[in-house]
Amino acid sequence: MKNLSSLGMSLALISALAYAIQTAIVKHISGQISTPMLVFIQSTVCFILILPLILAKGRRFALQTLRTAHPIIHFFRTIFSLGISYFLFYAVKFIPLVDAVLLANTAPLLVPIIGFLFMSRGLNHRLWLPLIIGFLGIIFILKPDSQVFSSASFLALGAGICMATSIIFISEAKEDSGLTRAFYYFIFSVPISALGALWFWSPITLSVFAVAIGIGILFFIVQLTLVYAVKYTHVQIVSTLYLSNILFAAIISVIIWHTPVTASILAGILLTIAGAVFTIRAQATAIKPVKLEAK
Repeated sequence: MKNLSSLGMSLALISALAYAIQTAIVKHISGQISTPMLVFIQSTVCFILILPLILAKGRRFALQTLRTAHPIIHFFRTIFSLGISYFLFYAVKFIPLVDAVLLANTAPLLVPIIGFLFMSRGLNHRLWLPLIIGFLGIIFILKPDSQVFSSASFLALGAGICMATSIIFISEAKEDSGLTRAFYYFIFSVPISALGALWFWSPITLSVFAVAIGIGILFFIVQLTLVYAVKYTHVQIVSTLYLSNILFAAIISVIIWHTPVTASILAGILLTIAGAVFTIRAQATAIKPVKLEAK
């Protein structure tokens, strides 16, 4: 059991690292391919990769994976999950990698607020202090000034809102396995993202296309390692460890773009991560965690 828990934690860290690397590559090629095209290629690659994974385990397993009582929930979850990529990929063109990744990872802070405002969910009063700490971190990252309303930082924060809403929809389909959720996400995301890709389609070089496929493979690794991480260890531990993608993004930013880690940015990172971790822990003690394991 201890070995399985260690495996789950390792998979969570691999997922976080893959996500940071993926976003860094997106930033690198963002001027050479439109965001809708990139999201479409990412979705298509993931759908192609998940099919043999499901079919290889036999017809019975495939039918189990395809069975769901929540197709509408999966559809709307897909809309918001695609929103994460659209907002984040566009934002990362204009703001530092670590800022974009951190603001996209505000989801743990936003889940209880969105649930309270739009889904009539009670708000655990033990969340107030963690939320205040987390949002102080966001303020340090946004650095409010006279130009704040034109900042792409709010697009990255939009990715966090989409991520939080997606998590809420996932929790509404808790009977489905992680692979079931991944399958419906990918199968819905292909036609939906195709509409935007067709509208913004433009010629790209073979090398950029190859990099876009690599981004899709990395995103598939992110999703698959998360599915199996929560199979082998507690979802609260996975959620906490996954926040390490912010630290990975900071390291990549320093190495690749020589981004200075100012006191303001460091304070924002530490406060936001602390707020998110304490929020995850407070919610875990209030409600039974949703199991996302693959069947």
